[in-house]
Amino acid sequence: MRPWGLQSRATLVLAVIGHLCGACSLLFDSNAPPPNGECEQTLSISADVEDGEVGVIGTLTLLPQGELGIDLEGIYMGAWSGFRTAGYFRFALPEGLAAGERLRYATLRLWGQNVDSWNFDTDQLRIQLENVADAQAVTNLSRTPDDEEAEPMISPAQLWPEDGGLEWIVNDFNDSPNLAPMLSALVEQQGGINPGAHVIFWVAGDFNDGEREVATLDFSAAEAEGRQAQLVLSRCAN
Repeated sequence: MRPWGLQSRATLVLAVIGHLCGACSLLFDSNAPPPNGECEQTLSISADVEDGEVGVIGTLTLLPQGELGIDLEGIYMGAWSGFRTAGYFRFALPEGLAAGERLRYATLRLWGQNVDSWNFDTDQLRIQLENVADAQAVTNLSRTPDDEEAEPMISPAQLWPEDGGLEWIVNDFNDSPNLAPMLSALVEQQGGINPGAHVIFWVAGDFNDGEREVATLDFSAAEAEGRQAQLVLSRCAN
């Protein structure tokens, strides 16, 4: 048998390193989304009933089409006149989420429509997820997370961003922090989510003082095609 030379040994070492580093991104960057199409599933708002706003038009008001036809159109999130203003986004899960499934990554993607007096240095949004096996469409104000009759929410809420202020980008998508822990907690507490069931996210200001909001597009907006709210899931095996 011919003994290995230095070149052969170096080749072996490089091959072993290459094999090991095939999983480097999973080991050292578990919060990063994988390349597009590798194991992602993108869900989009597909009907007008699936999104809307709880905003202030004189008083706190349910706006199923956001502020459509009211000055600057959009779903506004933040605070106004002493009330927390919120957008809601409901997604059907065609494949469901099996009991015990752990998502690697999940993000809510919202198109930036407008900014109104928002402080990029300090203002944050707060994302909440209803703790129910199949979230129903929003039809009244009692569904608002701040209402005492609201559905239970997964705890804790997710701040957007986790630190500092949110730099809301207009005319492009804004990606939330990783929501996989929230969804995994929902799966665990509900014993799984059946195929075709829905999840609903509430996005509001993490404050209720002043008048500062950011806006995204409602499904009903004329320019919403291709810019609807999206939920991107990475279902890669751990």
